[in-house]
Amino acid sequence: MVQQLTGRRLQQEAVLKADSLRITAQRSKALYQLTVMQDTLADQKETLNRLLGRDLLAEFTVEMVPDSLPEESILQEARKSAIEMRPEIKAETIKKEQAALETKIEKTGTFRMSLSGELPYRSDISFLPQNVGAVGVLLTCNPGIGAEASQHCPEG
Repeated sequence: MVQQLTGRRLQQEAVLKADSLRITAQRSKALYQLTVMQDTLADQKETLNRLLGRDLLAEFTVEMVPDSLPEESILQEARKSAIEMRPEIKAETIKKEQAALETKIEKTGTFRMSLSGELPYRSDISFLPQNVGAVGVLLTCNPGIGAEASQHCPEG
């Protein structure tokens, strides 16, 4: 195509004769390289056929092997699952989670308040008061661990 276009322009004297010759030489070089590659491929196919004990002219095609086969990814997932299911690894994972929860509990302060009361009642004994009632409040505080935990509970 480029050679035909250059040939027409050469007739119109729009390009130089050297440009036309350069285009022709490049095309010839590319065709030569293609022929060499095809011959090399045919030689390699004949060699493979000879090694496999087949007819030298038997045609075949070769498919590219993917980087990782599907079986390999399934195998990796199975290994990961098997490791996670091992009892000693499960036990260690549970211990780790338990230790993290215990640390969180210790860092968290507790503040408890209890309120109790007694309803008044009438006493029939003459020397005791006629109406008796009582109210009690109990306040306990556990600040936990750390400087920020001591801010949760009042002093005293």
